[in-house]
Amino acid sequence: KLRGHVHEPWGWITPVLIVLSFGAVFAGLMNVPKFLGGHAWLGHITGLHASHDGLSDELSHQLHSLEWTSLVISVLIGLVGIGAAIFLYGKGRATLTSLVEGNAAGQYAQRASSKLFWVDDFYRFIVLALETVAGVFKDFAEMLIDGLVRFVAYLTRSIGDGARSIQTGFVPAYLLTFGLGVLVLVFFLLFLVKGTGS
Repeated sequence: KLRGHVHEPWGWITPVLIVLSFGAVFAGLMNVPKFLGGHAWLGHITGLHASHDGLSDELSHQLHSLEWTSLVISVLIGLVGIGAAIFLYGKGRATLTSLVEGNAAGQYAQRASSKLFWVDDFYRFIVLALETVAGVFKDFAEMLIDGLVRFVAYLTRSIGDGARSIQTGFVPAYLLTFGLGVLVLVFFLLFLVKGTGS
């Protein structure tokens, strides 16, 4: 469905790609290793360059071999990618189409590729699950906090109502309450002294 809409980039994208390609080539030229006649300037600047000075011949040889190996592998990966692109978008398109349409595995691979290997669906599922869990915790926290606030307000109001009911403004009642308090305190002290003396 999308083949008719595929086109080369245009407008402001093309200059950006040109600048990026020049930058990539320049960075590659700056990091040409010494064994290819370069100075590996980029490696020295970034601190990723492994200096061979002061190393034994055996270790220096191993590092040299590692540089060659990584260089060859990188070039081979690039060449494989270029070859695959030429094949798939050139004469190999018909072969690829027949392979895809000819067997179930090819159709499944095409369907998986068109669905972006279900990465977006998996991402949406994870986000939905996390949002659901966060919503549950949010509701629980709100219920807990609101319940605690209501309880504290109710307790404060109850204590205030109880204290207000005691304050009648009748002076004899205050004197009677004070006298009862003094009697309780005296009896408590006498009981304490008696218990200590025995």
